[in-house]
Amino acid sequence: MKNKKIMIIFILFGMVAATLPACSAEYDAIYGLHMDVNDQNSKHVHEISVYHGDSSKIKAEVWWDGHFARWDTSTTDVGADVYMNIYDENGKSVYTEKDTTNAIGNAYFHTPSDLPVGKYGIHLEVCDHQFSLDSLQNVYFHASSDFGLVVLDPVNDNPNSGIGYWSINTNDAIQGQHNQSMSAYFVNTTRMANYKNQTPNKNSDLKNITYAVLDGDNNVVKNGSVSSLKLVNNQIGSNMVVDTSDLKPGTYTLQIQFQGNNFIKSGNVGKSFTVYPKDSSLSVSNESTLNVTQGSDAQVIAWINNNGLSNLSANNAPKANVTFTVFDQNYNVITGDTFPATLVDGHYVAYLDWNTANFKPGTYKVHMAVNGNPCLTNCDTWTNITIQPKNL
Repeated sequence: MKNKKIMIIFILFGMVAATLPACSAEYDAIYGLHMDVNDQNSKHVHEISVYHGDSSKIKAEVWWDGHFARWDTSTTDVGADVYMNIYDENGKSVYTEKDTTNAIGNAYFHTPSDLPVGKYGIHLEVCDHQFSLDSLQNVYFHASSDFGLVVLDPVNDNPNSGIGYWSINTNDAIQGQHNQSMSAYFVNTTRMANYKNQTPNKNSDLKNITYAVLDGDNNVVKNGSVSSLKLVNNQIGSNMVVDTSDLKPGTYTLQIQFQGNNFIKSGNVGKSFTVYPKDSSLSVSNESTLNVTQGSDAQVIAWINNNGLSNLSANNAPKANVTFTVFDQNYNVITGDTFPATLVDGHYVAYLDWNTANFKPGTYKVHMAVNGNPCLTNCDTWTNITIQPKNL
């Protein structure tokens, strides 16, 4: 085990940070032990920069030059303690960290993500010794590197902070529909890729999204806010539920306002959506099977028609049902039931399947109706099913 004595001197901006003792005088050999920083000669590292809220990784590689490598099995200095000190422009130490070189002579440090915006200095130093076969005594070495650290404002100093766009999703609705799912996300892979590496308590600065629904005359008809923002696939934002049940037919705008945070500039953007009238009608598809032989299955396919349905997806369309009633020639009820309707190609489709095995040949009347749906007007229609006698 090597017996190391580590002492540090920190100098930048002409100031001395005396928070840690300097290397003792015996560490006077300045040739032989070397330290590269971020894969560069330590003299070539002048400054690194990082945005407030991010953390920059620093690699220090410690090694011996060829002349002294004969004292070790390799040029790599394994198990050496490396110290990092970060200090402000007044020379006051604001952060220290220690790491020990690994099997390939590397030590790693991270700048703290909560450093205020400003300029800092970083001092890295390692002190170690080797036993000299020439002098039969320990020779003490040290190596160091000094360079600047600039912590930038992630919005004002970052040309990419505003490069992004709001992705807003709105859903059209039919008058009377209640909770509509909408969303607003800010897409900016440059900043968000860094943000996702932050610890959970960093989420407190996500703030909130406020929204307003504007009518065609730009009057605010409802508003709200969403505070449960989340980060998904380099996008930051939230889903929201907007109640459209009391909105009259027309075109509206979902206006999003974001207060801004350490990663995103404030913004105000909108996207339109349409509320369609309830006006509905029922019709019978020509694909229905209305003329059958006794014992075969008849099928009535009912369509609910509404101008808004072609603009709705199955996920956000209101539920609907059709009630079928079959009457004989004297309008006695033969059978009937209520069946759910499915949104297909811009209209609702409901089916009545009727096995005619136990019914006499003749013509039967079928009544179809939509009643009591908050998003569709009441409507009905009629058709006939004809049962032909079996061939004898």
